[in-house]
Amino acid sequence: MDAPSYRLNAMQALMRRFAELAPYNFIHAMRGAGPARADRWREVATQTLAELHLGAPQFEGDDVCFSSTIPAVIEAPSSDLDTHLATELNRPFPRGEAPLRFFVIGEPDDTHWFGIVLDHWLADDHSCRQLMHRFFLRYHSPGSADTLPPLRFAGAVDSGSLLSALPTLIRQIAEHRRAFRVSLGDPQDFAVSTFQHRLPDGLIQIIQQRAKERAATVHDFFLAACAQACGEFSRRQMHGHRTAVGIATVADLRGTLGCSENTFGCLLSYYTTVVDRQEDVSADGLLQSITARTRQSKKSLRTTVAALPLARFWWDRTRSTRGKATLFQRSMPNFCGLSNVNLIGSWIDQAPPALRDYRRVGPTGPIAPLVFLLTSRADRLVAEVTYRTTAFTQGDAELLANRFSHHLQALA
Repeated sequence: MDAPSYRLNAMQALMRRFAELAPYNFIHAMRGAGPARADRWREVATQTLAELHLGAPQFEGDDVCFSSTIPAVIEAPSSDLDTHLATELNRPFPRGEAPLRFFVIGEPDDTHWFGIVLDHWLADDHSCRQLMHRFFLRYHSPGSADTLPPLRFAGAVDSGSLLSALPTLIRQIAEHRRAFRVSLGDPQDFAVSTFQHRLPDGLIQIIQQRAKERAATVHDFFLAACAQACGEFSRRQMHGHRTAVGIATVADLRGTLGCSENTFGCLLSYYTTVVDRQEDVSADGLLQSITARTRQSKKSLRTTVAALPLARFWWDRTRSTRGKATLFQRSMPNFCGLSNVNLIGSWIDQAPPALRDYRRVGPTGPIAPLVFLLTSRADRLVAEVTYRTTAFTQGDAELLANRFSHHLQALA
């Protein structure tokens, strides 16, 4: 293979296996001024992909290289944005094709959406925003993107030894023995739906101030509210010793690894928070407990990555599709996945009026049947909610989003 070769890190290798089971797609979309010009977006996307040498992937084990890029295809669906987002979350990437695609959707008010859909193993949220920055500048301000440093693919992450990760892994598995398992209906049906839930304007600014006062983080508040909402919902279904809810948090490793802002790839770790009998403690007590636990969890983010090869080993060792589909819900059941991005001060927040809105939507996959992607910008806080349709109805998911909002406001 003549193109440069890159080694997938442990998280990417596991995500790639998820995508072989069911679509594991990540979407970013931005709303720009003016009518959609698909031909212009095609030029912009083709140029940007050529700079990254990003075409169809070819794999040799966990090494990947990309074929020569071809002109990007810009799809123009006839559906509205929300419908198309759900369609794209459920749409696989055919083997041998580039792991990203693009779309434009016009709006009646002389604006349009430009979106990018990626196979999640390719890039994380930070990389998607960096890529979208270049798309935005090339479309709305030709030439200005050339002032940005080039994006460079991340190399393999030295995650340390599996032996060092075993204590953390054993503790997580032990904690999850108490965690409630959401009924998946058909565990091999990974169909999902999605919607946006907007929280009250100004709430994020109050939460930021309260977090400073309580030596906590904004994400600690999100975790506490999520634990209360999920605990309430599952209470009527709990039985036996499974009286807790597990919540998985995705965390960016760039700060830990000392990577450049322009490093492109999927540099993620995670930690889990298992909360038992939330009704037995006050909201303040729950927040204090979560703050202490997450502070400790964040210290072991790199260690957690070292355990991922073991997860990959068990995944490969599991032969049946059903076994793979239920692997994580059997060993480490999580009710919800949580991701939090603050866009305040970012290029998106500081962009000229040509950028009207920005959305980020993520998958569920085999880790958790419900995902909240929280995004704050200026005084706005929105949650993009994705849920497996065999586990929750639309009404269930909307109820959970409303209860999350209620508890978050109560904590503020």
